Amino acid sequence: MRFLHHQSLQVALSLGVAFRCLLRTGELLSLQARDIVIPAGSRCAILCLGETKTGPRNPHTGTVSCHDSTLVHLKLLQVWKATCDPQAFLVPWPQSRFRSTFNAALSSLELQSNAYKPYSLRRGGALTCHTGR
Repeated sequence: MRFLHHQSLQVALSLGVAFRCLLRTGELLSLQARDIVIPAGSRCAILCLGETKTGPRNPHTGTVSCHDSTLVHLKLLQVWKATCDPQAFLVPWPQSRFRSTFNAALSSLELQSNAYKPYSLRRGGALTCHTGR
């Protein structure tokens, strides 16, 4: 996280959101400030994801609630929302830059051999394993 913190506080925040809310990479990259609702006095944030991959099968998949104490209770999401335009993306970079920076962060932590991908955040840190079979 320190590597990403130096690259962009916003992107470091976005990885916390993706991990704690099990977001797909596309959902994370399309998340805008207007899509995050934090009711006054609430200890929960609601992420409005719009049309999702599973939306046609389950109409309730368009929202995710976030109860993470660091993201919501310490108001990191609220502070970010208060400092940007409603159309601002949580990840302010194109997909290619996000992926290359994610890979650079893995290299800085000497984790590149584990084959983590941004989608690994969706599974709470799962890795892609290659067994050679």
